[in-house]
Amino acid sequence: MPSHANIFEDLKEKEVENPQEFKKVLTLIERLYNCEIVSCAELRSLKFQKGHPIEMILKAVKWLFIEQDVTYWNWSGRNMLFSGIQDTF
Repeated sequence: MPSHANIFEDLKEKEVENPQEFKKVLTLIERLYNCEIVSCAELRSLKFQKGHPIEMILKAVKWLFIEQDVTYWNWSGRNMLFSGIQDTF
């Protein structure tokens, strides 16, 4: 079961590995936060060697946003997760 901490650690590895490619990851996370459609092709276009597959990480982030929406109906949970990502990166 992925936790916020697991995802943050994996994202930190990816940021160190390839800062330029990681900027694309942050853009996709923002799009997921804003409930925009992100295609599987976009997820698969990112290339990282370290950690879990980036497609899996971003899908987990999407589902964590959804889980937070169910738990906290006023977007506060979604905002907490997204703010944590913004503050860290």
